[in-house]
Amino acid sequence: MSQQLNPPILWHKVIAIAAIQGTITLTWVVYNMYLPDLLKQLGLAAGMAQLLLIIEHFLEVIIEPIAGNFSDQQERKIGTRLPIITIGILISATLFLSIPATVIFGNKSINYLLIIMAILWAGAMAIFRAPVMSLLRKTANHKYLAQAASLLTLFSSIIGALQFDVFGIILKLGAPFAFFLGTVALLGSGFAIQKVFPPEIKDREITAKNKVIPNISVVNLAIIIVTGISVGLGLKFFYATLTPIFNNNYGDQGKLVMMLFSIFLGISALFTGKIAIKLGNGKGIFYGTLLTGIFVLILVFIPVKLITNLAIIVLLISFSLVLNGVFPFILALIPEEKTGFGMGLYFGCFGGAISLFILLTNYLKTIFTKITPEINSIGGFICFAIASSVVYFSLKQTKIIQS
Repeated sequence: MSQQLNPPILWHKVIAIAAIQGTITLTWVVYNMYLPDLLKQLGLAAGMAQLLLIIEHFLEVIIEPIAGNFSDQQERKIGTRLPIITIGILISATLFLSIPATVIFGNKSINYLLIIMAILWAGAMAIFRAPVMSLLRKTANHKYLAQAASLLTLFSSIIGALQFDVFGIILKLGAPFAFFLGTVALLGSGFAIQKVFPPEIKDREITAKNKVIPNISVVNLAIIIVTGISVGLGLKFFYATLTPIFNNNYGDQGKLVMMLFSIFLGISALFTGKIAIKLGNGKGIFYGTLLTGIFVLILVFIPVKLITNLAIIVLLISFSLVLNGVFPFILALIPEEKTGFGMGLYFGCFGGAISLFILLTNYLKTIFTKITPEINSIGGFICFAIASSVVYFSLKQTKIIQS
């Protein structure tokens, strides 16, 4: 960072960013849970939900880096990224509420409106994520960024636990009210960001006109791209492995165990954030990706109860190191003036990986009669092995990531 902060972590700013992260998770949870039913109500095939997800996440590949780069330009010219963040949130909130409205007030003759609204909403969500997450750089000295990011992991993991909906919390609300809550959360978190990140007016004209803007090296661009794809695919394989394992081991309580795992993952992030300070974030994410890949295999291929329980504990720690460390890792690879673009490139590749996972899963189904936990765990191992290799390479190339 260009300046040292005192205290080392500005928690009020981190909370505002974490609120956005949690809200993004919440809206996607609500959307994914209700989309198949909304499609059915308009006479569309529920299977179209998968096609929509492929299109929506592919849009992130294009929109995220463009929006991030535009926010960089805004900050240099007017001292703030808030305009694009505010516009993105307002559009997203409006479109999110319109999704159930098209079903309530529409009819089967115009059922394509739901598809249009859904795609537009996903595109709008991609506008503000990178600009918001790039603000993390302003919340802490580099050494403490992983600890600051632990709050983002906490919020997203606890809210993400709702996707397992073991108690039917979301579905009992009904689509109109659930989407309304998501809309309110979007607007509320957007208001919080505006309050804690005022424009930095000082010297902005000098910065915009006279300062030479450094480029991101080709090597670092490649590292960001590979990291986004490998972590995105790894995350999908990770949960695709855990879900059937927990269902097989705990029966009817499988969903509850998955919910608890997600919650404890968020809680453990608070502790692993401190571990990253001791190790250095680069080493933290290296060990996190390495151990996650190894213990995903152990969890599946050594089905001994004691080993299984040990693997779950290790995965709680190692995977939280990954979630905490990936944003600071990306930020360390890019100059401060390109923060939005760098984060946008990462998120774009991450979103593209989700689309790729769906396509890859469909392809594997044509080869195997059933995609087993063994297949998913091998996929997860490969992805995390690639991620750890990339981090290791960057550790050898750049000293800043070791700090």
